[in-house]
Amino acid sequence: MKKILIISTHTERDEQILDAIKSASEKNGAETLSLSDLLLDYLKSSNFSITQSIFHLIELSDLVVAYIKDYNPNLFYEIGLAHGLGKHVVIISDKYFRVPADLINQKIVILSSDLSDKCQNIFTLEKLFDQLLYEKGAFGFQTPTEEVKNIEASNSEIGYKLKDLLWLNGSTRHEMFEKWFFELVQGIPEWEIIQAPPVDKGYDFVIWNGYSDNELNILGNPIPVELKAGKNVSKDTIKKLVDNALLQGIKGVILPTTASRTRSIDAYIKKIYEEKRFVVIFLELDDLLKVKSPRDFIEIIKSKLFSLVYGVDDCV
Repeated sequence: MKKILIISTHTERDEQILDAIKSASEKNGAETLSLSDLLLDYLKSSNFSITQSIFHLIELSDLVVAYIKDYNPNLFYEIGLAHGLGKHVVIISDKYFRVPADLINQKIVILSSDLSDKCQNIFTLEKLFDQLLYEKGAFGFQTPTEEVKNIEASNSEIGYKLKDLLWLNGSTRHEMFEKWFFELVQGIPEWEIIQAPPVDKGYDFVIWNGYSDNELNILGNPIPVELKAGKNVSKDTIKKLVDNALLQGIKGVILPTTASRTRSIDAYIKKIYEEKRFVVIFLELDDLLKVKSPRDFIEIIKSKLFSLVYGVDDCV
């Protein structure tokens, strides 16, 4: 039986979160173990020190789940041990705690301790545990068909010009936008398209990111891409996109548009990140018109990530 080890500094107020972890584990046929509960017995039955005991208990687990609700050095050390041992680590937090910057590119799930959100919590964790315990494709999407090589994106110009579709309307405009994006992504060897039109799982494209770049890794894997070829993008459109992605355990989406970005949209995207730790990369028309090559596209995405996550102004 697979073993999921919980590391946390929980109290009775956190029982909703812990129950969700246990229920999701059971649905995946896994046994849930608590490091704090096991540690004392393990120390009594062995000659190991506390550090050695923690090391061995983590080593025996198949998956480590860390519930963070405050700045606890012991918990951060245990997360580091788990990473050093090559274990999958899922970090769970709530919307009231800001996860330290060193951990933001890890697998982070924001859950609510409200009773009304219990079923949603279980569903989110069940899908994530299923993927990690049994090495399935991320959240129901297939994984890349071959190893992605670490080479730079092409600097050659894109053949299809974005400005050529701006005079079009309706479905034709959207179709041409898809063709432009498809050609663009094909010039990025570290990205593999694992879903493209006419296949529809709620997004226009789904990308597998093979970059080892820490900033891009904040987006997680896979990365959904939703194209909007209209002149406006509403908060409601973004909310539906984010809600759907969160249900699938996805960490971020890219939203290329032919619309203009507004201050209210910027504030809304910032709020989503602060409350849910979910990344929305909103690329307005002016951003996309700067894209002359696949390498330009990657640099613009990274500049948006810096602006959103680190509060740094766009550098492009």
